[in-house]
Amino acid sequence: MNDGTMQPQSRYCRNCGQKLIGFRGADGLLRLRCPRCNAVSVSKQITRRHEEIHEYAPPGQVIL
Repeated sequence: MNDGTMQPQSRYCRNCGQKLIGFRGADGLLRLRCPRCNAVSVSKQITRRHEEIHEYAPPGQVIL
């Protein structure tokens, strides 16, 4: 899945809608933290059509 070139990945924060841009680490995980609301998103590419995404609520908030 890694062709040797790093390409920016963009997502939108599911909590506040802020656009986030980041890079995948050496372990293949894309970790993003929203600067506006501090929500954390971690995603892993399983196959080319399957991506696993975990969303974590900001401190002091709960997921509804």
